[in-house]
Amino acid sequence: MAVSPNTDFSTGQVLTASQQNNFPRGVMGYAKSTADASIGSTTADVSGMSVTFTAVANRLYRATFECFYSVNAPSQNQFFITDGSNNMVDQIYQDSNLLFCPMSLIYIFTTTAGSKTYKVRATTSTGTMTIYGATSANRSYSFVVEDLGPA
Repeated sequence: MAVSPNTDFSTGQVLTASQQNNFPRGVMGYAKSTADASIGSTTADVSGMSVTFTAVANRLYRATFECFYSVNAPSQNQFFITDGSNNMVDQIYQDSNLLFCPMSLIYIFTTTAGSKTYKVRATTSTGTMTIYGATSANRSYSFVVEDLGPA
């Protein structure tokens, strides 16, 4: 995918609006956990992991979800990034044998202009998955959408 990088700048050059628009716009929205989440064998939203932002056409975005989790039985675990209607746009599978598992899911995308919602969903094949987010235990999970610049 071609991108539109900014130009080199030199002393005395005038900064234009077009050049300003080529800079990344940073965080568009984020969510951070405040409690552990419990996920079973039915795909479900990960509590609080939803971001709504106003997208601009022809821009590149990055959605990132990070967590630590464990399961109470050996299982295959799936994490999904979906749109607001639960249509999957990206996913990751991990096998787990009860231990603490770090997990990162990163989705790079473009979209049409307007209000957009993305969220995180998960499921496990057997038993229960606990996603650790209790701030009292110095753990958290988070979901962030960032603008990377023009596509």
